[in-house]
Amino acid sequence: MPAPDEFDSDVERKFSEKWGAERRDGWTLERESEPLIRDQHLFFPDFVFRHESGKTVLAEIIGYWTPEYLAEKRCTLERFQDERLILILRESAAAQFADLPFPTIVYKTALKLEPVIDALAAVGWQAQ
Repeated sequence: MPAPDEFDSDVERKFSEKWGAERRDGWTLERESEPLIRDQHLFFPDFVFRHESGKTVLAEIIGYWTPEYLAEKRCTLERFQDERLILILRESAAAQFADLPFPTIVYKTALKLEPVIDALAAVGWQAQ
């Protein structure tokens, strides 16, 4: 697990600590380990979930940020909208990303593990 200063936010750090190194429903968690490249644009989603079957799912956490940051993040996500990605959105930012084609999890103050595990299972990526 990365050192705390390697996280972009306290939400990311706390989520990673909650998840830990153990497998949950066959999934493990890694921090920013899988870059995406498209048309000379580089994107490092916050987390990569790896299933014991070999499948991967990316996750991006969006919390409190400036309007400029949110606009730029939206452009990035639109560019990579065909990727297997779960958006994890602070409630205050959720409306700005609601029309994107990603499964989303909305949180108020703290991100819980159960909604993420449920999203991984509900989308059916384990069977792909």
